Amino acid sequence: MKICNQILAFLIPVILLTACGLQPEPVFKDSEGPVTIASPAEILQADIDFAKASKERGMKQAFIKFMAKEAVLLRPDRSPITGADAIEYISQIDDSGLLLSWIPEKATVSEDGTLGYTYGMYTAETDADTLRYPYVHIWKKQEGEWKFILETYTQGY
Repeated sequence: MKICNQILAFLIPVILLTACGLQPEPVFKDSEGPVTIASPAEILQADIDFAKASKERGMKQAFIKFMAKEAVLLRPDRSPITGADAIEYISQIDDSGLLLSWIPEKATVSEDGTLGYTYGMYTAETDADTLRYPYVHIWKKQEGEWKFILETYTQGY
């Protein structure tokens, strides 16, 4: 639980600082003020599609497809893995004996519709074991598609 609290203590300021720094003018306005461009359902669907790709094509291919070029991976006992290094890290994983699946529990999107997050529980199944642990994906809309810019999880709580 301590690790989970530490990750949340890190992620909350990151999300707030990032959201505060990204405040472009909304594309649409009406008399009531800005119209939300994206909905939480869009990010939720992106995470569902990500999970489906992991189940059907393997974790490695799914991560490479859904991660942004500048993505950050937070792993236990490691410094953050960023950008090209994150893509290389995922590319080197042998996922042949692993089934990583998840169901997102919640999605939130920024008012301008360009940033959001999902969280839920991963299930990692191998021939020897099945593990469950919480995850967080932070998403950014890029060229009309949602890509995750940060992925993290906690193990063993």
